[in-house]
Amino acid sequence: MSVIAFILCILSILYVYSKQVIINRNRLNEYKKQIQTLSNSVPLSHFNQMLQNKDSELKLLSKELSNFKEELDSLKSQQQSKSVRLGLISENVLPFHEDFKYNVKDLVPMFRPIDYIVFAEDEIIFLEIKVGTSQLSPKQKRIKSLIELGKVRFEEHRVTENGYFIKESYGKKEES
Repeated sequence: MSVIAFILCILSILYVYSKQVIINRNRLNEYKKQIQTLSNSVPLSHFNQMLQNKDSELKLLSKELSNFKEELDSLKSQQQSKSVRLGLISENVLPFHEDFKYNVKDLVPMFRPIDYIVFAEDEIIFLEIKVGTSQLSPKQKRIKSLIELGKVRFEEHRVTENGYFIKESYGKKEES
């Protein structure tokens, strides 16, 4: 389902929902007017019976509204699930698109928290693929910020028969 179709679906649901709210509000106002008019001319027992009938009708309308909200929540959940699946598919397929600017052989898939690392000839790129209006996660935003601040390093760790040690470390070290 395209984003436009999804938006149109949500807008139509909201339109129907708002129409129901307006109808229910108008009914309530009519009931109040009827009660006001009848309270002067109708015996109290009759008035109480009418009030009970209207109360039952309001409860029924409230239940219908609750069911409508549940249905709307279900539709939202289904749409979210479709969006997640589309994102996962896109992450795997986009590198094979003819307009993709990097060589697939230079990609190393990670998928969590960043989709790919691109080892190009003259640079290393952290590549995240997003679909539609999806946003970077907090962790992805933090990684982006660390890269922007130049807090990226390369370390070579060694394991020998004598133990483990860090042979070399390159890049900006965090000051303690």
